[in-house]
Amino acid sequence: MKQDLYQAPDYFMMDELLSEEHLLIRNAARDWVKREISPIIEKACQKAEFPKKIISGLGEIGALDHISLSNTGVLVWIKFLMV
Repeated sequence: MKQDLYQAPDYFMMDELLSEEHLLIRNAARDWVKREISPIIEKACQKAEFPKKIISGLGEIGALDHISLSNTGVLVWIKFLMV
């Protein structure tokens, strides 16, 4: 597994507009993505597959409000928390 070296530069100085709480939420989401998504996303993209195992993780961190799967496994409704 390659190390994720992305640092998220703040070119537009958006961090100055965020409260401490917003920064904590954003950083928690970024940490989760680096830990859970970055190691698997390249392989999933190459195989053109959605990594369904991330759905439960998104729910655990509060990024999903509601999710429903059809009988074909297609995501019917997702409301994301914008971070």
